[in-house]
Amino acid sequence: MLCASRVPFIFGFAILAAPTMLTPLDVVGQSRTVTTPRRVHLVCILSVLALLPLALSNHPARAAIGLLLLAGYFFSGYLLVSAVTGLPISLRLVLSPVVGILTLTTVFDVFVRVSSVGYFFCVASLLSAAGLIVFAFRMSRELPIWTEEDNRTMMAGVIVTLSVAPLYWRSGRFSDGKFVFQGPAGQDPLFHVTLLQRLLHHVPPDNFMFSGLIPSVYHYFNDQSLALILRAQDVIRITRTDLFDLYYRCYPTVLYFVLGALAYVVGREVVRSVKGGVLSVLLLLGVGGLGPIVGLLQTCAHATHSAELRERLMTPWTSWDGIDGIRPLVHRPAHYFGLLVTAAAISLLLAPSRTRRHWSLAGLMLGLLAGFNFTLAATFGGAAVLSCLLSFARRRKEQAINLAWLAVFAFIGSLPVNAAMLLSGFHNGAMGFPFEGPNLDLSTSIWGPWLGRILPATFAAVASLILFPLMAYGIKLVGIGALLRADLGQERHRGVAMLFSIAFAISFVVGTFFPYKGVEVGSIFLQPTLYILGLFALTTLAAWLERNRWNWRSIALWAALVTISAQVLLAFNFSSQLSFDQDTTRALEDLRSSARSDEVVAYLPSYIKQKAIWGYPLESTNFAIMALTGLDGYFSSESYSILNAVPGIVDRDPSRIRQEAERMYQQRLTDIESFIKGGMTEEASARLMSDHVRWVVVSEEAKRDIASSAAPWRRTNDVSIYHLGP
Repeated sequence: MLCASRVPFIFGFAILAAPTMLTPLDVVGQSRTVTTPRRVHLVCILSVLALLPLALSNHPARAAIGLLLLAGYFFSGYLLVSAVTGLPISLRLVLSPVVGILTLTTVFDVFVRVSSVGYFFCVASLLSAAGLIVFAFRMSRELPIWTEEDNRTMMAGVIVTLSVAPLYWRSGRFSDGKFVFQGPAGQDPLFHVTLLQRLLHHVPPDNFMFSGLIPSVYHYFNDQSLALILRAQDVIRITRTDLFDLYYRCYPTVLYFVLGALAYVVGREVVRSVKGGVLSVLLLLGVGGLGPIVGLLQTCAHATHSAELRERLMTPWTSWDGIDGIRPLVHRPAHYFGLLVTAAAISLLLAPSRTRRHWSLAGLMLGLLAGFNFTLAATFGGAAVLSCLLSFARRRKEQAINLAWLAVFAFIGSLPVNAAMLLSGFHNGAMGFPFEGPNLDLSTSIWGPWLGRILPATFAAVASLILFPLMAYGIKLVGIGALLRADLGQERHRGVAMLFSIAFAISFVVGTFFPYKGVEVGSIFLQPTLYILGLFALTTLAAWLERNRWNWRSIALWAALVTISAQVLLAFNFSSQLSFDQDTTRALEDLRSSARSDEVVAYLPSYIKQKAIWGYPLESTNFAIMALTGLDGYFSSESYSILNAVPGIVDRDPSRIRQEAERMYQQRLTDIESFIKGGMTEEASARLMSDHVRWVVVSEEAKRDIASSAAPWRRTNDVSIYHLGP
């Protein structure tokens, strides 16, 4: 099974790139209908795509049920998308799950807050049933007119899924007697596995990173959409899909398929050719920066040492961009779902037969995005208002009205989240709020240490600011002229181009010059700009590639884009691995089944090490214990603990807030260490009981540093588990 899961990477990229390099441009609008054998062939490919993650799942039958329930989002979304006319068949199909997830998850949050969860599932069932009927009726009429372009759209989704999803498919499962997580899949995704479980008990979620205090405001709807699947299984009284099968196999299969298909549609519509679609998919995967040149040079410099050469090959070259464009695609749900909704909105707005309904649905999606990525939704909301006002000032009445419709529906879509935030009251979101600046801290932190060796500090800061966008955006900078002109190739797209130009400007200025202490907000704002600028670069890049079709430069560019994407994805999969032996996994599962949902787990150490496979060993914050037990954590790493303690501390002085957060972290850490040593005071015991700490998990490595005298509840080769209280 494992060997089979390693095959698709380069194979998939070769399929994606070859048709564009070996065949002439296929102009959109000249696509022919496909024959029945071709349609059957596509169905077989899609069936295999669905079976691959099931074959790698912990419980295939339950995972299949999870995939079927995810179809409820598709049918609900299909019912709403069907109200928009003039969409190609394949576009309607890939838009439907996006609209369904946005709508049902937001509606569920509203029903929870008004204590009417039972009614929600009735509404969701009716919407899904109606969508199924509409789907069956329309497809019976439209299947005979399925075109080659529809086929290509589906194949783009298949190829992106086979390229990206195996990182998840191979994680959260037993392999060679160990429960394993590959590369980035064993880091921040485990935070979201924990969040998913806590949402089964608390909506909005509690502070599971530093239990007992008010949590910071967080866009949790992506995890809520998966928690809904488990809730639905409870409602219809069937065994739940395995948590890790749902998060690591079912959801990524749907996510990356839709994301790849939509990226292809966007590029195809901008450039009006298949070449544009392929370029768009490659830019979606984060390539185009100049950082890989540094990575390649580093790799070549170690060519004579096989071990170091292998380690460099298994280090993502795009990390030298300064903003890693590919890592967030597998690491940060807010980014990849924001990218998904952005691509869905663009594909609607670029549709040939665009009407006001297209603008309205696109605005609604961007507004509903607030619960999934509030930062990006707010950026698009502000950009919509500014572009509308600018259009009115330029006397572009029709364009201004369309943008006004988009802005109004974006406001309507964001109302549930905005209202919830207002009603919950404002409290400290994180250390350092609000933004600071303007300054050059971000670019200097990335390139200053290198440039500071050869330049004075002042010149190094300015040089860093210049080098930063050059390395991050690379070949995408050929689109800067089109972005400044708000030009996507056609006059009818002027309003869309203006919207995304302003969104780019807002994101770039805030991300580059206004840091926000406590989180990496610079990269959070800048990540969407990579794809937006790539969107404006598509026409120029496609025209250059067409002029140099058989020139070595064109072939070299295609080869570079494909090679860089493949190198990074291979590095993610085979650089390092987080693993737990079977006994440890079973012990933590037993802890989960024994504990009540309000109990708290403390664990040492607060970091976790990933073992090297072909790359370097990695160290990251330990989210794994919370994910495997499903309980709130008493504390985490020092930085995460302080960050998550701040929102629950009320004081006018930010410095005193931080001091109190640091004191609480140290107090909790000391209490747990004293328990393990056997010298816990009555005051410490009372604090632990008051804070509902009932479980302590200590790695054997940490335990060697602490002379333990307490008797464990369960001991394995990896951990010792202690139970406090009765």
